[in-house]
Amino acid sequence: GVTGSTTISPVVAGQAVTLTVTDADLNTNAGTAQSVNVTVTNQTTNETEVVTLTETGVNTGIFSGTLATTNAAGAGTNNTGNINVVAGNTLQVAYTDALDATGATNQSRTATTVATAGDPPLALTVAISTDGNTDGHLSQSEQGSSTTDTIKVTLPVGAIAGEVISLTTNTGSPTTYTLLQTDIDAGYWNTTVNAPTVGNTLSVSATLTDAIGNVSAESNIASALRDSAPPALTVAISTDGNTDGHLSQSEQGSSTTDTIKVTLPVGAIAGEVISLTTNTGSPTTYTLLQTDIDAGYWNTTVNAPTVGNTLSVSATLTDAIGNVSAESNTASAVRDTADSTTTGSLVQLTNPAAPPLPPPSSNNPANSMAMSPEPDTKNQATTSSNDFSSSSQQAKSQDNVLNFELSLVGSVRNQLVTEGQNYSFQIPASIFVHSNPNEQLVFEATTSSGKALPAWLNFDPKTLKFSGVPPKGVAPETVTVTAKDSYGKEVSATFKVGISKEDNTQTKPQLDNQQGDIPVLPNTPSPNASIQKPISNTRLVNHFEALHSKQSFTQQVHMAGKLSRLQESRALLDSLKNL
Repeated sequence: GVTGSTTISPVVAGQAVTLTVTDADLNTNAGTAQSVNVTVTNQTTNETEVVTLTETGVNTGIFSGTLATTNAAGAGTNNTGNINVVAGNTLQVAYTDALDATGATNQSRTATTVATAGDPPLALTVAISTDGNTDGHLSQSEQGSSTTDTIKVTLPVGAIAGEVISLTTNTGSPTTYTLLQTDIDAGYWNTTVNAPTVGNTLSVSATLTDAIGNVSAESNIASALRDSAPPALTVAISTDGNTDGHLSQSEQGSSTTDTIKVTLPVGAIAGEVISLTTNTGSPTTYTLLQTDIDAGYWNTTVNAPTVGNTLSVSATLTDAIGNVSAESNTASAVRDTADSTTTGSLVQLTNPAAPPLPPPSSNNPANSMAMSPEPDTKNQATTSSNDFSSSSQQAKSQDNVLNFELSLVGSVRNQLVTEGQNYSFQIPASIFVHSNPNEQLVFEATTSSGKALPAWLNFDPKTLKFSGVPPKGVAPETVTVTAKDSYGKEVSATFKVGISKEDNTQTKPQLDNQQGDIPVLPNTPSPNASIQKPISNTRLVNHFEALHSKQSFTQQVHMAGKLSRLQESRALLDSLKNL
């Protein structure tokens, strides 16, 4: 016979053990593989397992097999195919050698080994996948509105299904996960954790526990700070100098571009990027320089809108890690067809020094009561004194405050404009007089009914200038210019704008001659010379009747000259009454 032998591999508690027998005598048939039974005994607990070993080939005489172990103290049930073992237990494998080389029979051949805990698994590698550029920051573009972050756990070489990952994060409770074979094949495991709040840091780490309870070293600690977005920018259209939302002809001029001022928020730093959007061109970007930070703003230009259209501009600020601010305000301004501002807009102008007012007289009731013109006219002139009264005017005043008065001096001529042609005329500011030379007056122009002026009738409250192009078929308009002071007092001057159908100096003005207004014929001198002294309403009616009769242009001009002299005479008589 041949002397046989047996072996047992090192035992790691919880891992399978390999058993072998080498005995040529057991190879009884060279054409088939034979088998042999061995007995494994835990000599510490006396638990036993019978294991069948199979010949490794049809004619090798070598037999091999494995036995599973469980990392558990105490004896388990015999012959279950699994033996309990813990580190320090001794396992023995034995089989019977029927005939050895010496001729001895039924000899017991054995081998033993002491179980160990074995080496722990290798460490895991953890990464925060939401931090796409791995810069340690969760930018606004990376985090978005999600309340969770994705974690990728890369498995070490040798990891096996059944091992357990223990994941720890500072944004939630620890979690465990038992690896599947699909995870082993992929080489990683993905999971999600609660996202940190803005301004806080997410930290994640993990360990791997093998089947026998060996725990790997802790992984790296992956961390990322969740950033906040930069504050919003402030955008303004600098070309709109008076910030009234209009690009007037005087503001726009012949320029094809408009200047934009972008005011930077506190905390802006060089390297951050402004993204500017406008409806008149493509979006643009600009990287801030330190000079911009020092100045506190950045200026640029954009394409100007076409006449009648609106320019709109807004911007965002992106920081170095991709956080995008909220969108700025949307600055907008409409490009006007003429040098104008929004009809009815307000502006403060310093009133010229006022001449002294006559002191109130206790025996003159007119000084303490409102005065109205003759009942045959629609014009109104109302003040706290009857020293100033004129057709086509309205004057209102509250009780005297600190003895200051707001008054009208003179009147405003009616105007005649021609369809389809540019026009402009100006109301002299000197007709509005305040007894406080330092008072700031506010001006507004509306229709006589208090509504906004029509689109073709533009008013610039800075200069008291009217301009525009009347379209064909437009109706005449009655205009009221009102001045207000800080005491709540106000006075108004009303005049008419007539319409001429064509550029013909013989065309009769389209004015209502029953209103007692003073018409301005074609080719009249500058409107700045249009202030008139008050005359009676009856005379004005007669004057219009005369003007509207079939007279030559020379006769009309002659009548207008008479009117001026009549006005002067009446003003002198009115002054003498108060002496």
